[in-house]
Amino acid sequence: MKRGQVTLFIILGIFLLLVFVYLYSTVSTIKKNIEPAQLRKSESVDTLIRTCNKMVSLKAAYVLAANGGHYPMPTDYTQFHGYNATYTYWLTKPQPIVILPPDEMVRDYARYVTENLPVCVQNFEYFKEQGLDITQGAVSTTVEIMDDKVLVDVKYPVKVTSANSNYELLEFPTVTVPVRLGLMYAASEKITQWLADEQYIPSTKIDKLMQQLNMQITIDTIGSTAVFVIYDEDSSIEGNYSYVFGARYD
Repeated sequence: MKRGQVTLFIILGIFLLLVFVYLYSTVSTIKKNIEPAQLRKSESVDTLIRTCNKMVSLKAAYVLAANGGHYPMPTDYTQFHGYNATYTYWLTKPQPIVILPPDEMVRDYARYVTENLPVCVQNFEYFKEQGLDITQGAVSTTVEIMDDKVLVDVKYPVKVTSANSNYELLEFPTVTVPVRLGLMYAASEKITQWLADEQYIPSTKIDKLMQQLNMQITIDTIGSTAVFVIYDEDSSIEGNYSYVFGARYD
């Protein structure tokens, strides 16, 4: 091999070494600046809030349906197989129709999510133990109850701080709860109006309503109280979804 060729290989080797050192240094710097461990942890805070938001929003649908649309429970209700049948009709009151107005059910749904989302994240104690400084503001919740679903939007101001990064969170994706809560409420409203008009509901009316809604409706009597349970198997959640309310005749 000639001396000129040897010199060329040496120069080429030095050049490749310099290129390797440059690339290694650049990649290490990018990884250090863009993907620090603390940033990944703060993204996990975001995941925790999203997961809790879904869980709490779904739980709210169960709680309100089991309590006749109320949260928290009013003082007057009848317990029935683990449910709290709040009254929509009370014969002896000056205004017998006492059903919860729809805007108040929306308010109660939002209140449940607002109060229980911070409980679900457990004050971010796990992440604080990992060295993160987390500050949080008040949760605000907007709810829309539709015939076949409930939409929940949450704003939860959270700031994550570490020695290497800062991360702020506020808005989260809309949670869609696939329950027919709006239709169930409308059915309870219709039954309540029948009670106010006639104090008695013919079985033919209940049968027709069940066919229209594709739901099951049962009526049980406990003393002077009638308990109505609307069962919906078409709501896209696991288990039975039931809306419970009562009527008093004393």
